[in-house]
Amino acid sequence: MVGVALVGAALLGLVTGLAAAQNGVARPQTWLPLLVAATAAVLFVRHEHRTPEPALDLALFRSPAFSVALAAALTLNFLAAGLSVALGQFGSVVLALSPESIGLLYLPGTLLSAAAVVLAGRLVGRWSPRPVMVAGLVLLTASGLLMGGTVSPTMALWLLLLATWLCNLGTLVTSTSVSEAVLAEAPQGTPAPWPPSNWPSE
Repeated sequence: MVGVALVGAALLGLVTGLAAAQNGVARPQTWLPLLVAATAAVLFVRHEHRTPEPALDLALFRSPAFSVALAAALTLNFLAAGLSVALGQFGSVVLALSPESIGLLYLPGTLLSAAAVVLAGRLVGRWSPRPVMVAGLVLLTASGLLMGGTVSPTMALWLLLLATWLCNLGTLVTSTSVSEAVLAEAPQGTPAPWPPSNWPSE
């Protein structure tokens, strides 16, 4: 419980500080929450090293494969979240759409991604993570090429939708195989290390 509380304090301080940074980095509203976040993170690592039942076994990070796979999963999630913001901003600022309309634009892609993640999880269990990872990377590449070739303030909405859906779909499919690589490095009996919410559970 102490470890979970420290992680929560670190994340809350980090988000609060980053949100306040747009009004000035030197303001106490910015650096004070960031200081709290850094202190909580240090205390978390110290506590997890000493407690017999840690919330997160830090020994897992001694495995290069685990660390690389986890970094890849975090990068993929940041990529999907970042590009998804573009659709919301484009819809609200450029097209003057309502939040409800923007949500409806996301709906088909969300349903497609949900079905693809379920299928990807079954394919990973039946064969191996590699072909699923390659398929996800192909989708991400297609999204990047589409966005790179068409992006402009006056680009068609359907092109932005397609690029966003492909990016999210590729990210989730790739994350499915990456999560398998992460969990494969954990010793038998070790709980899954706080996977992102879009990782499928078996």
